[in-house]
Amino acid sequence: MHSSSAAAHLAGNDDGLVRVAPLLERVNDWRAFLAGPTHGTTAELLQHHERTGRPLGSTAFIERLERLLDRPCD
Repeated sequence: MHSSSAAAHLAGNDDGLVRVAPLLERVNDWRAFLAGPTHGTTAELLQHHERTGRPLGSTAFIERLERLLDRPCD
């Protein structure tokens, strides 16, 4: 099972997995951001990760997750 961080970001509250402050500093209106258009490669990338439940981020981010979780994320 996987979950999305969208609910936490929409509520503006941290949960057991998500700290909302870093993204909310970048995206002022999360609801508008999610409702906005997504084009081309970005949309395909988001849809792929949504289907697989795999994390999306830089190599350094994924490696950090793997170390924290002590498991591979690929």
